Amino acid sequence: MRKFRDTILLTLPLITTITAPPPALAQQQPSCTGICALQAADQEALLAPFNSLPSTAQGRAVLDANLAKQVEIYLNSTQAEKIAAGTVLILPAVPANVLLRAFPGNPAYGYNAQGIPTAPTLPPSILKMEAAIIGSNQIVAMKPYFGTTDVYGNAYGYLPGQTDSYGNPPPYQVSAAILNNPFTPQNSSYLAWQNQQTPGAYKINWVLGDSNVGDFPSAHTMLATSNAVPFAILAPGYYQQFVMAAAQFSYDLNVYAAHYPLDVIGGRIMATYVTANMLAGNPLYASADFNTTLLPSLRNDMQTYLGGGGSSPYAAACANLVACLSSGVIPTATSYQQQAQAYRHFLTYDLPSVGPTDLAPVVPAEAHYLIATRYPYLTTAQLDEILASTELPSGGRSTTAPAGRGLICMRRAVATARSAATSP
Repeated sequence: MRKFRDTILLTLPLITTITAPPPALAQQQPSCTGICALQAADQEALLAPFNSLPSTAQGRAVLDANLAKQVEIYLNSTQAEKIAAGTVLILPAVPANVLLRAFPGNPAYGYNAQGIPTAPTLPPSILKMEAAIIGSNQIVAMKPYFGTTDVYGNAYGYLPGQTDSYGNPPPYQVSAAILNNPFTPQNSSYLAWQNQQTPGAYKINWVLGDSNVGDFPSAHTMLATSNAVPFAILAPGYYQQFVMAAAQFSYDLNVYAAHYPLDVIGGRIMATYVTANMLAGNPLYASADFNTTLLPSLRNDMQTYLGGGGSSPYAAACANLVACLSSGVIPTATSYQQQAQAYRHFLTYDLPSVGPTDLAPVVPAEAHYLIATRYPYLTTAQLDEILASTELPSGGRSTTAPAGRGLICMRRAVATARSAATSP
Protein backbone atom coordinates (compact mmCIF):
# COMPACT_ATOMS: atom_id res chain seq x y z
CA MET A 1 0.00 0.00 0.00
CA ARG A 2 1.32 3.41 -0.83
CA LYS A 3 2.10 5.81 1.98
CA PHE A 4 -0.67 8.21 1.01
CA ARG A 5 -0.26 10.77 3.77
CA ASP A 6 3.53 11.08 3.52
CA THR A 7 3.39 11.28 -0.26
CA ILE A 8 0.60 13.86 -0.17
CA LEU A 9 2.52 16.12 2.19
CA LEU A 10 5.66 15.87 0.08
CA THR A 11 3.86 16.72 -3.13
CA LEU A 12 1.68 19.64 -2.03
CA PRO A 13 4.19 22.28 -3.25
CA LEU A 14 4.53 20.62 -6.66
CA ILE A 15 1.33 21.91 -8.24
CA THR A 16 3.07 23.59 -11.15
CA THR A 17 6.10 21.34 -11.47
CA ILE A 18 4.62 17.98 -12.40
CA THR A 19 7.19 16.74 -14.87
CA ALA A 20 8.29 13.50 -13.24
CA PRO A 21 6.75 10.82 -11.03
CA PRO A 22 6.88 11.24 -7.25
CA PRO A 23 9.81 9.66 -5.40
CA ALA A 24 9.72 5.92 -4.91
CA LEU A 25 7.17 5.03 -2.27
CA ALA A 26 7.85 2.60 0.54
CA GLN A 27 5.32 -0.17 0.87
CA GLN A 28 5.35 -0.37 4.65
CA GLN A 29 2.55 1.37 6.49
CA PRO A 30 3.96 4.11 8.78
CA SER A 31 3.32 3.74 12.47
CA CYS A 32 0.29 5.58 13.83
CA THR A 33 0.61 6.29 17.53
CA GLY A 34 -0.29 9.08 19.92
CA ILE A 35 -2.57 11.70 18.41
CA CYS A 36 -2.53 9.86 15.09
CA ALA A 37 -4.01 6.75 16.71
CA LEU A 38 -6.67 8.80 18.50
CA GLN A 39 -7.65 10.54 15.28
CA ALA A 40 -7.74 7.24 13.43
CA ALA A 41 -10.03 5.70 16.04
CA ASP A 42 -12.33 8.74 15.86
CA GLN A 43 -12.54 8.57 12.07
CA GLU A 44 -13.00 4.80 12.04
CA ALA A 45 -15.96 5.23 14.39
CA LEU A 46 -17.36 7.91 12.08
CA LEU A 47 -17.44 5.55 9.10
CA ALA A 48 -17.99 2.31 11.03
CA PRO A 49 -21.52 1.73 9.63
CA PHE A 50 -19.85 0.78 6.34
CA ASN A 51 -18.70 -2.51 7.87
CA SER A 52 -22.27 -3.29 8.92
CA LEU A 53 -23.78 -3.04 5.45
CA PRO A 54 -23.59 -6.79 4.72
CA SER A 55 -25.52 -7.61 7.90
CA THR A 56 -28.91 -6.29 6.76
CA ALA A 57 -31.06 -6.61 3.67
CA GLN A 58 -31.07 -2.84 3.25
CA GLY A 59 -27.29 -2.74 3.54
CA ARG A 60 -26.86 -5.48 0.97
CA ALA A 61 -29.19 -3.59 -1.36
CA VAL A 62 -26.91 -0.55 -1.00
CA LEU A 63 -23.88 -2.67 -1.85
CA ASP A 64 -25.61 -4.11 -4.91
CA ALA A 65 -26.60 -0.63 -6.06
CA ASN A 66 -23.07 0.61 -5.36
CA LEU A 67 -21.55 -1.80 -7.87
CA ALA A 68 -24.37 -1.38 -10.37
CA LYS A 69 -23.97 2.40 -10.29
CA GLN A 70 -20.21 2.11 -10.67
CA VAL A 71 -20.56 -0.12 -13.74
CA GLU A 72 -23.17 2.25 -15.17
CA ILE A 73 -20.92 5.29 -14.71
CA TYR A 74 -17.90 3.58 -16.21
CA LEU A 75 -19.57 2.04 -19.24
CA ASN A 76 -21.52 5.21 -20.08
CA SER A 77 -18.72 7.71 -19.59
CA THR A 78 -18.00 9.95 -22.57
CA GLN A 79 -14.62 10.46 -24.16
CA ALA A 80 -14.42 13.93 -22.59
CA GLU A 81 -15.13 12.44 -19.16
CA LYS A 82 -12.45 9.80 -19.65
CA ILE A 83 -9.92 12.43 -20.64
CA ALA A 84 -10.76 14.55 -17.58
CA ALA A 85 -10.50 11.47 -15.36
CA GLY A 86 -7.10 10.55 -16.77
CA THR A 87 -5.18 12.73 -14.30
CA VAL A 88 -7.26 12.55 -11.12
CA LEU A 89 -4.99 10.02 -9.44
CA ILE A 90 -1.85 12.16 -9.83
CA LEU A 91 -1.38 13.38 -6.26
CA PRO A 92 0.45 16.67 -6.93
CA ALA A 93 -2.22 17.63 -9.47
CA VAL A 94 -5.17 17.41 -7.08
CA PRO A 95 -5.28 21.13 -6.14
CA ALA A 96 -4.96 22.18 -9.79
CA ASN A 97 -7.65 19.66 -10.75
CA VAL A 98 -9.99 21.23 -8.19
CA LEU A 99 -9.21 24.78 -9.29
CA LEU A 100 -9.71 24.18 -13.00
CA ARG A 101 -13.04 22.49 -12.30
CA ALA A 102 -14.11 25.40 -10.11
CA PHE A 103 -13.11 28.00 -12.71
CA PRO A 104 -13.43 26.49 -16.19
CA GLY A 105 -12.14 28.87 -18.80
CA ASN A 106 -9.93 30.79 -16.40
CA PRO A 107 -6.49 30.84 -18.09
CA ALA A 108 -4.74 30.66 -14.71
CA TYR A 109 -5.87 27.05 -14.34
CA GLY A 110 -5.53 24.57 -17.16
CA TYR A 111 -3.35 21.89 -18.70
CA ASN A 112 0.26 21.95 -19.81
CA ALA A 113 1.55 20.56 -23.11
CA GLN A 114 1.65 17.07 -21.61
CA GLY A 115 -1.99 17.25 -20.56
CA ILE A 116 -1.27 17.63 -16.83
CA PRO A 117 -3.35 20.10 -14.77
CA THR A 118 -1.45 23.20 -13.68
CA ALA A 119 -2.10 26.19 -11.44
CA PRO A 120 0.01 28.91 -9.84
CA THR A 121 1.66 27.73 -6.64
CA LEU A 122 -0.56 28.29 -3.63
CA PRO A 123 0.62 30.75 -0.95
CA PRO A 124 2.85 29.21 1.76
CA SER A 125 0.20 29.75 4.44
CA ILE A 126 -2.37 27.84 2.35
CA LEU A 127 0.08 25.00 1.71
CA LYS A 128 0.70 24.74 5.46
CA MET A 129 -3.04 24.77 6.07
CA GLU A 130 -3.54 21.99 3.55
CA ALA A 131 -0.75 19.93 5.08
CA ALA A 132 -2.35 20.28 8.52
CA ILE A 133 -5.81 19.24 7.30
CA ILE A 134 -4.58 16.34 5.20
CA GLY A 135 -2.25 15.20 7.97
CA SER A 136 -5.21 14.99 10.34
CA ASN A 137 -7.10 12.66 7.97
CA GLN A 138 -5.72 9.27 8.97
CA ILE A 139 -6.33 7.60 5.63
CA VAL A 140 -3.34 5.28 5.96
CA ALA A 141 -4.79 3.69 9.08
CA MET A 142 -8.31 3.60 7.63
CA LYS A 143 -7.52 1.42 4.63
CA PRO A 144 -6.44 -1.73 6.53
CA TYR A 145 -9.03 -1.15 9.26
CA PHE A 146 -11.92 -1.35 6.80
CA GLY A 147 -10.09 -3.80 4.55
CA THR A 148 -10.00 -6.44 7.26
CA THR A 149 -13.74 -6.98 6.85
CA ASP A 150 -13.36 -6.95 3.04
CA VAL A 151 -16.92 -5.83 2.47
CA TYR A 152 -16.46 -5.51 -1.30
CA GLY A 153 -14.55 -8.75 -1.75
CA ASN A 154 -17.21 -10.72 0.08
CA ALA A 155 -20.15 -8.92 -1.53
CA TYR A 156 -18.92 -8.99 -5.12
CA GLY A 157 -16.33 -11.73 -5.33
CA TYR A 158 -12.97 -11.40 -7.05
CA LEU A 159 -12.44 -12.03 -10.74
CA PRO A 160 -10.15 -14.98 -11.51
CA GLY A 161 -6.55 -14.17 -10.66
CA GLN A 162 -7.45 -11.02 -8.72
CA THR A 163 -6.96 -10.26 -5.05
CA ASP A 164 -6.33 -7.33 -2.74
CA SER A 165 -4.22 -7.96 0.35
CA TYR A 166 -5.83 -5.01 2.09
CA GLY A 167 -9.38 -6.04 1.25
CA ASN A 168 -12.06 -3.96 -0.49
CA PRO A 169 -10.74 -4.40 -4.04
CA PRO A 170 -11.24 -1.71 -6.70
CA PRO A 171 -14.03 -2.06 -9.29
CA TYR A 172 -11.84 -3.46 -12.06
CA GLN A 173 -11.01 -6.50 -9.88
CA VAL A 174 -14.64 -7.52 -9.35
CA SER A 175 -16.44 -6.48 -12.54
CA ALA A 176 -15.66 -8.16 -15.86
CA ALA A 177 -17.70 -5.45 -17.60
CA ILE A 178 -15.21 -2.88 -16.35
CA LEU A 179 -12.04 -4.95 -16.69
CA ASN A 180 -12.85 -5.91 -20.27
CA ASN A 181 -13.50 -2.31 -21.36
CA PRO A 182 -10.31 -0.39 -20.56
CA PHE A 183 -9.43 3.10 -21.69
CA THR A 184 -7.80 3.15 -25.10
CA PRO A 185 -6.14 6.00 -27.00
CA GLN A 186 -9.18 5.98 -29.24
CA ASN A 187 -11.96 6.12 -26.62
CA SER A 188 -10.11 8.49 -24.25
CA SER A 189 -6.70 10.04 -24.94
CA TYR A 190 -3.18 8.70 -25.11
CA LEU A 191 -2.40 10.11 -21.66
CA ALA A 192 -5.58 8.77 -20.05
CA TRP A 193 -4.97 5.32 -21.56
CA GLN A 194 -1.32 5.37 -20.52
CA ASN A 195 -2.18 6.35 -16.95
CA GLN A 196 -4.92 3.75 -16.57
CA GLN A 197 -3.40 0.83 -18.43
CA THR A 198 0.40 1.17 -18.11
CA PRO A 199 2.72 2.19 -15.25
CA GLY A 200 3.65 5.19 -17.38
CA ALA A 201 5.21 8.21 -15.73
CA TYR A 202 2.97 8.36 -12.67
CA LYS A 203 2.29 4.72 -11.80
CA ILE A 204 -1.44 5.25 -11.28
CA ASN A 205 -2.54 2.37 -13.50
CA TRP A 206 -4.93 -0.42 -12.67
CA VAL A 207 -2.94 -2.99 -10.69
CA LEU A 208 -3.91 -6.57 -11.53
CA GLY A 209 -3.11 -9.64 -9.49
CA ASP A 210 -2.72 -8.41 -5.93
CA SER A 211 -3.67 -4.75 -6.22
CA ASN A 212 -2.76 -3.98 -2.60
CA VAL A 213 -5.11 -0.97 -2.74
CA GLY A 214 -7.88 -1.12 -0.15
CA ASP A 215 -10.52 1.03 -1.81
CA PHE A 216 -12.56 2.31 1.14
CA PRO A 217 -12.54 5.20 1.89
CA SER A 218 -11.27 7.18 -1.08
CA ALA A 219 -8.00 8.98 -0.29
CA HIS A 220 -8.26 11.08 -3.44
CA THR A 221 -11.77 12.25 -2.53
CA MET A 222 -10.42 13.14 0.90
CA LEU A 223 -7.68 15.16 -0.79
CA ALA A 224 -10.00 17.01 -3.16
CA THR A 225 -12.47 17.79 -0.37
CA SER A 226 -9.65 18.90 1.94
CA ASN A 227 -8.72 21.41 -0.75
CA ALA A 228 -12.14 22.53 -1.93
CA VAL A 229 -13.99 22.96 1.37
CA PRO A 230 -11.27 25.06 3.06
CA PHE A 231 -10.92 27.09 -0.15
CA ALA A 232 -14.69 27.70 -0.05
CA ILE A 233 -14.51 28.75 3.59
CA LEU A 234 -11.71 31.21 2.82
CA ALA A 235 -13.27 32.53 -0.41
CA PRO A 236 -16.99 32.18 0.32
CA GLY A 237 -17.99 34.11 -2.78
CA TYR A 238 -16.91 31.02 -4.69
CA TYR A 239 -18.41 28.52 -2.24
CA GLN A 240 -20.69 26.74 -4.68
CA GLN A 241 -18.00 26.55 -7.34
CA PHE A 242 -15.56 24.87 -4.97
CA VAL A 243 -17.87 22.26 -3.49
CA MET A 244 -19.14 21.38 -6.96
CA ALA A 245 -15.56 21.10 -8.20
CA ALA A 246 -14.74 18.57 -5.48
CA ALA A 247 -17.85 16.58 -6.36
CA GLN A 248 -16.96 16.54 -10.06
CA PHE A 249 -13.38 15.52 -9.29
CA SER A 250 -14.59 12.65 -7.13
CA TYR A 251 -17.05 11.50 -9.80
CA ASP A 252 -14.09 11.26 -12.19
CA LEU A 253 -12.59 8.66 -9.83
CA ASN A 254 -15.63 6.54 -10.72
CA VAL A 255 -15.09 7.24 -14.42
CA TYR A 256 -11.50 5.99 -14.02
CA ALA A 257 -12.85 2.90 -12.16
CA ALA A 258 -10.51 3.62 -9.26
CA HIS A 259 -13.37 3.90 -6.75
CA TYR A 260 -16.99 3.02 -6.10
CA PRO A 261 -19.59 5.63 -5.11
CA LEU A 262 -19.44 4.52 -1.46
CA ASP A 263 -15.68 5.17 -1.38
CA VAL A 264 -16.30 8.70 -2.57
CA ILE A 265 -19.06 9.30 -0.03
CA GLY A 266 -16.84 7.99 2.76
CA GLY A 267 -13.84 10.12 1.74
CA ARG A 268 -16.00 13.24 1.50
CA ILE A 269 -17.57 12.69 4.94
CA MET A 270 -14.17 12.09 6.48
CA ALA A 271 -12.53 15.24 5.09
CA THR A 272 -15.51 17.47 5.86
CA TYR A 273 -15.68 16.14 9.42
CA VAL A 274 -11.98 16.80 10.04
CA THR A 275 -12.17 20.31 8.56
CA ALA A 276 -15.13 21.25 10.74
CA ASN A 277 -13.55 19.82 13.90
CA MET A 278 -10.32 21.71 13.32
CA LEU A 279 -12.24 24.98 13.12
CA ALA A 280 -14.37 24.01 16.11
CA GLY A 281 -11.24 23.75 18.25
CA ASN A 282 -11.64 20.05 19.01
CA PRO A 283 -8.46 19.23 20.99
CA LEU A 284 -8.10 16.05 18.97
CA TYR A 285 -7.65 18.18 15.84
CA ALA A 286 -5.91 21.26 17.23
CA SER A 287 -3.66 22.94 14.67
CA ALA A 288 -1.37 25.94 14.63
CA ASP A 289 -1.89 26.25 10.87
CA PHE A 290 -5.68 26.07 10.56
CA ASN A 291 -7.96 27.53 13.20
CA THR A 292 -10.50 30.34 13.56
CA THR A 293 -7.85 32.78 14.80
CA LEU A 294 -5.97 32.39 11.52
CA LEU A 295 -9.02 32.66 9.28
CA PRO A 296 -8.67 36.41 8.55
CA SER A 297 -5.07 36.10 7.36
CA LEU A 298 -5.72 32.86 5.51
CA ARG A 299 -8.76 34.42 3.88
CA ASN A 300 -6.69 37.37 2.71
CA ASP A 301 -3.99 35.10 1.28
CA MET A 302 -6.49 32.88 -0.53
CA GLN A 303 -8.54 35.72 -1.96
CA THR A 304 -5.39 37.50 -3.13
CA TYR A 305 -4.33 34.28 -4.86
CA LEU A 306 -7.74 33.87 -6.51
CA GLY A 307 -8.20 37.54 -7.31
CA GLY A 308 -11.52 37.60 -5.49
CA GLY A 309 -13.90 35.43 -3.51
CA GLY A 310 -14.85 37.82 -0.72
CA SER A 311 -18.33 38.22 -2.16
CA SER A 312 -20.43 36.82 -4.97
CA PRO A 313 -18.57 37.01 -8.30
CA TYR A 314 -21.74 38.49 -9.78
CA ALA A 315 -21.83 41.47 -7.42
CA ALA A 316 -19.22 43.61 -9.19
CA ALA A 317 -20.04 42.35 -12.67
CA CYS A 318 -23.76 42.94 -12.40
CA ALA A 319 -24.64 46.45 -11.33
CA ASN A 320 -27.60 46.16 -13.70
CA LEU A 321 -29.37 43.01 -12.51
CA VAL A 322 -31.93 42.89 -15.31
CA ALA A 323 -29.22 43.18 -17.97
CA CYS A 324 -27.13 40.47 -16.35
CA LEU A 325 -30.07 38.10 -16.16
CA SER A 326 -31.07 38.67 -19.76
CA SER A 327 -27.51 38.32 -21.06
CA GLY A 328 -26.83 35.12 -19.15
CA VAL A 329 -24.03 36.53 -16.98
CA ILE A 330 -26.04 35.33 -13.98
CA PRO A 331 -27.24 31.74 -14.42
CA THR A 332 -30.97 31.33 -14.83
CA ALA A 333 -33.20 29.70 -12.22
CA THR A 334 -33.36 26.63 -14.45
CA SER A 335 -29.57 26.47 -14.58
CA TYR A 336 -29.32 26.79 -10.81
CA GLN A 337 -31.86 24.00 -10.39
CA GLN A 338 -29.94 21.74 -12.77
CA GLN A 339 -26.71 22.38 -10.89
CA ALA A 340 -28.41 21.69 -7.56
CA GLN A 341 -29.80 18.40 -8.87
CA ALA A 342 -26.40 17.42 -10.22
CA TYR A 343 -24.76 18.18 -6.88
CA ARG A 344 -27.33 16.15 -4.98
CA HIS A 345 -26.70 13.26 -7.34
CA PHE A 346 -22.95 13.54 -6.71
CA LEU A 347 -23.62 13.43 -2.96
CA THR A 348 -25.81 10.34 -2.99
CA TYR A 349 -25.44 8.65 -6.40
CA ASP A 350 -29.14 7.88 -5.90
CA LEU A 351 -28.22 4.84 -3.82
CA PRO A 352 -31.07 3.34 -1.76
CA SER A 353 -31.59 4.25 1.88
CA VAL A 354 -30.34 2.16 4.78
CA GLY A 355 -32.95 3.23 7.32
CA PRO A 356 -35.93 5.50 7.97
CA THR A 357 -35.85 8.68 5.94
CA ASP A 358 -38.37 10.66 7.99
CA LEU A 359 -36.46 11.17 11.25
CA ALA A 360 -35.85 14.66 12.58
CA PRO A 361 -32.55 16.08 11.33
CA VAL A 362 -29.51 16.17 13.59
CA VAL A 363 -26.88 18.81 12.85
CA PRO A 364 -23.43 18.00 14.26
CA ALA A 365 -22.28 20.61 16.78
CA GLU A 366 -19.30 21.64 14.66
CA ALA A 367 -21.05 21.75 11.26
CA HIS A 368 -21.93 25.46 11.32
CA TYR A 369 -18.24 26.31 10.95
CA LEU A 370 -18.45 25.03 7.39
CA ILE A 371 -20.74 27.86 6.23
CA ALA A 372 -20.09 30.55 8.86
CA THR A 373 -17.77 32.66 6.70
CA ARG A 374 -20.34 32.76 3.91
CA TYR A 375 -22.89 34.32 6.27
CA PRO A 376 -20.98 35.95 9.13
CA TYR A 377 -24.05 37.95 10.17
CA LEU A 378 -26.03 34.82 11.11
CA THR A 379 -25.97 33.30 14.58
CA THR A 380 -24.93 29.73 15.24
CA ALA A 381 -28.57 28.81 15.79
CA GLN A 382 -29.52 30.31 12.43
CA LEU A 383 -26.71 28.48 10.65
CA ASP A 384 -27.76 25.22 12.31
CA GLU A 385 -31.34 25.83 11.22
CA ILE A 386 -30.22 26.26 7.63
CA LEU A 387 -28.12 23.09 7.76
CA ALA A 388 -31.01 21.15 9.29
CA SER A 389 -33.52 22.38 6.72
CA THR A 390 -31.25 21.57 3.77
CA GLU A 391 -29.85 18.28 5.05
CA LEU A 392 -30.67 15.26 2.93
CA PRO A 393 -33.06 12.71 4.46
CA SER A 394 -31.87 10.59 7.36
CA GLY A 395 -30.94 6.99 6.67
CA GLY A 396 -30.03 7.83 3.14
CA ARG A 397 -27.25 6.63 0.90
CA SER A 398 -24.30 7.16 3.18
CA THR A 399 -21.79 4.93 4.86
CA THR A 400 -22.39 6.75 8.12
CA ALA A 401 -25.90 7.69 9.13
CA PRO A 402 -26.42 7.93 12.91
CA ALA A 403 -30.01 8.22 14.02
CA GLY A 404 -31.62 11.23 12.40
CA ARG A 405 -28.54 12.32 10.51
CA GLY A 406 -28.51 12.57 6.76
CA LEU A 407 -25.84 14.03 4.53
CA ILE A 408 -25.14 17.74 4.98
CA CYS A 409 -25.65 19.48 1.64
CA MET A 410 -23.39 22.52 1.85
CA ARG A 411 -24.11 23.83 -1.64
CA ARG A 412 -27.84 23.70 -0.93
CA ALA A 413 -27.33 25.31 2.48
CA VAL A 414 -25.43 28.22 0.94
CA ALA A 415 -28.09 28.73 -1.73
CA THR A 416 -30.87 28.57 0.87
CA ALA A 417 -29.11 30.99 3.17
CA ARG A 418 -28.77 33.47 0.33
CA SER A 419 -32.53 33.61 -0.13
CA ALA A 420 -33.56 33.19 3.52
CA ALA A 421 -31.24 35.62 5.25
CA THR A 422 -30.83 39.35 4.86
CA SER A 423 -27.58 41.03 5.75
CA PRO A 424 -27.93 43.89 8.26
